[in-house]
Amino acid sequence: MKECLPCDLKRCKTPFYKAYELYGLNPNESVTFDRKDAERYWRNYRYIGLYFWVTYVKSVDYGVQISPIEGVWFILFEELVKYLNKEHFYKNRIDDTRGNSKSAFVVDLNVMNRII
Repeated sequence: MKECLPCDLKRCKTPFYKAYELYGLNPNESVTFDRKDAERYWRNYRYIGLYFWVTYVKSVDYGVQISPIEGVWFILFEELVKYLNKEHFYKNRIDDTRGNSKSAFVVDLNVMNRII
């Protein structure tokens, strides 16, 4: 019998345009991962796999140009934790009471395995 690993899919359609300016990461090759999700996985699902389905269209914002990219990357959560060291706090969510994450980690896709 083959072992099954619980997994979650993260859909990423909006690039973090300021990834290079703030953290030295290529915004075309970075994703954000909410702190709230990281804390929930740490408490309940440390041995989960994560798929990041990334679809960035050609765009420009904050003076940063994004090239089209689409693919799926995989990483084990216990491995991803090593890369959760670049945290961005959302200015518009400081006083949020709707349950949105107030911050997110910016992660380089190159630390993950590209599946597609």
